[in-house]
Order: sequence, then structure tokens, then C-alpha cells
Amino acid sequence: MILLATAVACAALTPLSAQEGEEATVDALQISESELPEPIFTALKSAERETIFNVGTETIDRPVIVADKIVFNRGAIAQISKFDWPRVIFFAEEILFANAEVGAQIMRPIDVQANKPDAPDQAAAYPKAGRDGRDGRDGVTGRSGATGRKGETISLPDIWIITNRIGAQGSSDPSSTKVNLRIWMPGIDGSEGGDGGRGGDGQAGGDGRDGKARLGICSRGPGGGGDGGRAGSGGRGGDGGNGSNGVNVNFVGPRSVIDVLQYTSISNWGGEGGSAGSPGAPGSKGKGGSRGSWPGTCDGPPAGSEGPAANPVDLGSGEPGDDGRKGAVVAYIQDDVGSLLSE
Repeated sequence: MILLATAVACAALTPLSAQEGEEATVDALQISESELPEPIFTALKSAERETIFNVGTETIDRPVIVADKIVFNRGAIAQISKFDWPRVIFFAEEILFANAEVGAQIMRPIDVQANKPDAPDQAAAYPKAGRDGRDGRDGVTGRSGATGRKGETISLPDIWIITNRIGAQGSSDPSSTKVNLRIWMPGIDGSEGGDGGRGGDGQAGGDGRDGKARLGICSRGPGGGGDGGRAGSGGRGGDGGNGSNGVNVNFVGPRSVIDVLQYTSISNWGGEGGSAGSPGAPGSKGKGGSRGSWPGTCDGPPAGSEGPAANPVDLGSGEPGDDGRKGAVVAYIQDDVGSLLSE
């Protein structure tokens, strides 16, 4: 997509690295105008345009705001809490601040947390063992528990601020003027990995065949019970969730707007990776099978023994999640952003 013919020949991609409390500086990097993403044009054209969009202390209820003027009240806080949006766009011919010195803030909720996933169900046990001849078969080792689920990662939507002018409300100065804009959207820490599933119980040993007697005399010898199977190992813990990247912030407008917005205080460090999930508990030892009945003079092998404990007890913990990256901050020089609605 080629931007306005009246725009500068190349848009300036400006990496800004403003951490909390720091002032950013601009190091211009030339890029093609075609690199303004196509979804931005689509989103702008599909949004309903308003005359004035006023921002107080509120949660933003839509992903795309298109207005003639966006006005931030004194000390306004625009909270973004819908993390399934790919981006949030603030588009206006003018973005004005009721008090440029006090300014406004765009932020995510401070207390948002990724959720640790539930552990998987216990591994299913095998049916009781059968017989081999007159004796019960020994049980087999229980199934290992399932691997825990990877921890949750909550990604942040990109922020786009697109305007021809930014400044103080009521000012007669037609040029853009410095305002106190803060964006606090660091990445969210990944959750702890889910616990591993419990190991399956050892298979129960098969029961021995009953003996038979005629007139008290044993006519068929009884069988012995099979030994129970070894308990299944607890499942491996899930990997920790990755920390999400800090918010990507994009400024689009004339150079005078970029000269103002480059001093935005931006907190967009990456979230920390979540800790590894714990392994699951082992299953129970398999029960020994019962011996067959001893009628009359019958005698035979004993009942089976309980199976041994799990070895290994579990399959270990997961791995910690990866830390998120610091978000990117870029600026596109565009002489007249109004043209983006008609391209």
C-alpha cells in the first residue's frame, strides 16, 4: 500500500526506547511507506467516525477509535483490558489534552495475572489381570501420569496513535505542542506450569482359580493370586508460561507530531517467564490377587503380594518459561493522516 503522494518520499521508522521515567530520543531509520500494515487501513475504514471522543478514567470499550478530535480529560486514564484484541488504534485529526502538563495515561490493569492451568486427570488404571492356567497373572506397571500443561501467556495488543496534531485543548497554537503522555503496558509474567498428572495405579493381580472337592477330597487344586503391578510414575510438570512481550507502540503523523510523541514515557519491558510446574504424584501400588478357595483337603499357593512403589517416583519438573522481550516503539512520518481513511 502506497501512502499519499504528498507524503515524504520515505517514512521514518523511529525506534524509541523510553523506559519508565526516561525521555526517548529519535534515531531515524528510513523505511518504505508500504510497510504501514494493511490491517491498519482495514480497521480504520470499518470504524464509525465520531466528532469528539472524550476519554476520562475508563476502560476502553472498542479496539478502534476514529474521531475528528480525541480529548483526554485532566489526568485521564484509558485502561486496556481486552487482550484478545490484536491492536488498539487512537485515530483523530487532533488529539487534545485538557491539561497538557498533568497529561494522561494509557495502561493495562496492574493486577492482571496469567492463570496456572489445571493438572490433567489421573492416568487410567488397567483392568484387573486375568489367569494363566489356575494361577492369577501378575499385574503390570501402572501408566505414567500425563505431562502438565504449559503455563498461560497473555499477549498485549499493539497501540497505534495516529493524528495530525497533538496539543493542549483551547490553545490557539495550531502546531503540535509537548504533552505529558504516559503508556504503562509492560509484558505480563507467564503463569506457573501445570502440575503433572498423577500416575496410574498398578494393575491388580489376577485371582487364582478356586479348588474343588468331592466328599471332602480335593479334586481340583486351587490357584495362587498374582502379584500386584508397580505403581505408575507421576507425570512431568508442565513448562512455565512465557512472559509476554511489552506493548508495541506505533506513532503515525507529521514530523511535528512525532517530535512531540517521541518524549512519551513508555513502560514496555517484557514479562518474566513462569516457573516450572511440579511433577505429579505417583499412583497406588497394585493389589495382589486373591488365592483360590481351598475346599476339603485342597491346598495351594497363597494370595498375591502388593506391587512395588513407583520407580522413578515421578518424571521430573518442567522447564521455566521464556522471558518476554521489550516492546518496539516506531514512528511513521505521514503528512496528512486523513488520507489513510480514503486509501
